[in-house]
Amino acid sequence: MVQGWCGGVAEMERRRWIWVLAAMLIIWGWTMGAGAEERAPDALYPVLVDGKFGFADVQGTLVIPAQFDGARNFVEGRACVARGKRWGYIDTAGRLVIPTKYEWAFDFAQGTARVGSGLKSAYVDHSGKPVWPQAARVAEGFEGFSPEAVSPSAPRAPRIAPMAAAR
Repeated sequence: MVQGWCGGVAEMERRRWIWVLAAMLIIWGWTMGAGAEERAPDALYPVLVDGKFGFADVQGTLVIPAQFDGARNFVEGRACVARGKRWGYIDTAGRLVIPTKYEWAFDFAQGTARVGSGLKSAYVDHSGKPVWPQAARVAEGFEGFSPEAVSPSAPRAPRIAPMAAAR
């Protein structure tokens, strides 16, 4: 009886490891497949050289010289770069297409990127032209938010007067 019980535990342990390995293979497949379009042969990646960031291709050849104090990946043909404490954007040729004048900047999504200084922010297009300025306080956590989704000229819900206090 004890022998059968031990064999059952061993079988359960073996099955558990099979499930763990299967899950690991699935996760590995997702991570290797995710962003495959970004790993194209002509893709550029930020690299740190002597304390400055530049961009290299998949072979490791430095294509854009290391001249930036900060850098992020290319998204929609633009990479967010910093000079000092100010952020801007370069194109894949290394040209500064949006000046490094912002205190903070996000990657492009759906043709626009959110940039700002302090509590003021705006959305800019690929050329740096503001497409949806906003002077309100910054609300965090709205990834993929598009300025077309809500427009300052969109009709608003009618305001409802507060109820009178009950006596």
